[in-house]
Amino acid sequence: MRLVLLLLLSASAFAQNAKVDALFTDVDKPDSPGYAVAVIQDGKVVHARGYGMADLERDVKITPQSVFDIGSTAKQFTAASILLLEAEGKLSLSDDIRKYLPEMQAYERPVTIAHLIHHTSGIRDYLTLMALAGLDNRNDFTDEETVALIARQKALNFLPGDEHLYSNSGYYLLSQIVERASGRSLRRYADEKIFKPLGMTSTHFHDDPTELVKRRAIGYAPSKKGGYVISMSNYHVTGDGALYTTVEDLAKWDANFYDPKVGGQALLDAQHRVGKLTSGKELTYAAGLGVRKHEGLRMVEHGGAWMGYRAQLVRFPEKKLSVAVLSNLASANPVEKALKIAELYLDRKPAAAAAPPVAPAAVTVPAEELARYAKTYFNKRGGGYRRVEVRDGKLLYGPRELRPVGGAKFALDGPAPAFITFRENSALIEVEGEAPHEIPAVQFVTPDAAALAQYAGDYRSEELQATHRLRVKDGALHLRAGYDDERKLEPRERDAFETSGVLVRFQRTNGVISGYTIAAGRVTNIAFVRK
Repeated sequence: MRLVLLLLLSASAFAQNAKVDALFTDVDKPDSPGYAVAVIQDGKVVHARGYGMADLERDVKITPQSVFDIGSTAKQFTAASILLLEAEGKLSLSDDIRKYLPEMQAYERPVTIAHLIHHTSGIRDYLTLMALAGLDNRNDFTDEETVALIARQKALNFLPGDEHLYSNSGYYLLSQIVERASGRSLRRYADEKIFKPLGMTSTHFHDDPTELVKRRAIGYAPSKKGGYVISMSNYHVTGDGALYTTVEDLAKWDANFYDPKVGGQALLDAQHRVGKLTSGKELTYAAGLGVRKHEGLRMVEHGGAWMGYRAQLVRFPEKKLSVAVLSNLASANPVEKALKIAELYLDRKPAAAAAPPVAPAAVTVPAEELARYAKTYFNKRGGGYRRVEVRDGKLLYGPRELRPVGGAKFALDGPAPAFITFRENSALIEVEGEAPHEIPAVQFVTPDAAALAQYAGDYRSEELQATHRLRVKDGALHLRAGYDDERKLEPRERDAFETSGVLVRFQRTNGVISGYTIAAGRVTNIAFVRK
């Protein structure tokens, strides 16, 4: 009987693992980068495999022992190092970061270590700053250069604690705080306090881009000509990323969340404690970990994306199930893959039959009424210009449908309940947990050649220590920053242009163009002055 039971269990596991394998048939071939996967259930690795190639030039396959750069998934290890230092009495999360980084600006409100951990500092993202400065992210930058760039920023995106905006600068600065508080680099500290105690022998913060790494998976990106090109980083800065590891080592780290050999229960509690805004609103971001619900289950996760690498480590504590998915292909989607794998292993009981929900009464809005709202709006908080248009009898906000709920109010589907109420020349957006904000309707313009010529010239930012050159070519305004190819600036409102998620707003002095400011996602209000 016992033998029969074991055979049945083995057959079941084989079938389940085969379903995982089927998710990777598109890359499991000798001419494609791919993935390494580990499924951890009840503290045991129940499935670990590689799919595709770690090195296309040398015909090396990916295995569970292949080493990947895991990008921002590294942030949980940086946060853990900070929390361990706090337990040692070397620092406090409430400390002003200028205690350890005196070169930083003294802003209107102090930035604390906790602000860095929870992405509520308002400090501009250094990777975005480098891109705006025209610096090639394939080059290396010293810690001195990186800290100096961040410290030159005279303004923040917002007052510390008022908002949440993901910023790699925060976790990079945490690496510097680890070094200054402990007297050891983040690499050395994490190795001594986390990786060695847990037996993570293939894991390290990669602070030397020239260092040889055995079993490293080469990072790739799709080529415009077909096939792939190498996509690797030369950075030696750490904290926000730059962690090299394997799915097998991540399984050892995952085990520490159930049997904490490193840090004890105090570390687990601190690492899962989500941040709060000054308004009292709780975030879903803890210490280098996202903590939220997924289809009713508590989920703890963090993804990563850097150069030709993509990563995801997701944990469902109630089910003691975790999935690690690492890839060496820039176009890969390990987040989606990890969730699909998790669904194969989660023991979900069928939901009890319930009475069918009563559908709310449909609200019908005449076509001519919908047409009144079809305008372009500027949503400063939501990332620039958004077009509201009528299509097939429906009102759309960008790609998302607006469902009428009565009068001029519409529900906007998304991760949090949201509503838009239209007014004469604006709209009011209400998102659950946030203060309502108004977005004005705007008119796009089409400047002629003479108008475009007013903007041409060189502009300098002292915060970036960079110069942008603007010129008119083929009837359009183009911007060049450092090594960058020229970017075509698309006209929006008067004195406002947009390109690839970057908003450029010009200023005038006595009617003459004198400079502009740039907003680009994780960075706002970078000032450029005409030379």
